[in-house]
Amino acid sequence: MSENTTNTITKAPIKGIDTSAISSGCCASCSTDKKQNNHDHDGHHHDHDGHHHHHHEEMDTKIFLIRLVISFCILIAINFTELFSSHDIVELIFYIIAYLLAGYEVAYNAIRNIFKGNVFDENFLMTIASLGAFLLGERAEGVSVMIFYGVGELLQNIAVERSKKDIAQLMDILGIQQ
Repeated sequence: MSENTTNTITKAPIKGIDTSAISSGCCASCSTDKKQNNHDHDGHHHDHDGHHHHHHEEMDTKIFLIRLVISFCILIAINFTELFSSHDIVELIFYIIAYLLAGYEVAYNAIRNIFKGNVFDENFLMTIASLGAFLLGERAEGVSVMIFYGVGELLQNIAVERSKKDIAQLMDILGIQQ
């Protein structure tokens, strides 16, 4: 084992962990074999296609927030104005637009994870709940499920990013090289 290893979040050195094979990712298996989703090392397990990995850096948070706001505005317009009261098909189309703006990524991830063998993850459950509401005629609730789930994901992303910054600042205070 080497004495100088870096933390994957802060890139700070950690004593006693061998990282000679690590080029990127959390471990050598992550960086060398992207198709290997489950692996163990140093007494802990990684499941990279698992149910609770949030890689929001791939998604532009501002655009996602705008989509959620537009979806919410459509929902408000449908439910609190008379614009759609006599046009059921137009109302349905706008509900579908609002649903897709707020939840297409969740539904896509649910379908993708089903094909990977991860059926009962949070994406699947949110998709089933919201589509079930649609099928029961509760379209506003179906859209709301996706909006609230999206807001929760955004808040979680903000918390994680703040934690990473706080950890990096702490490492600087302690004088640990990054």
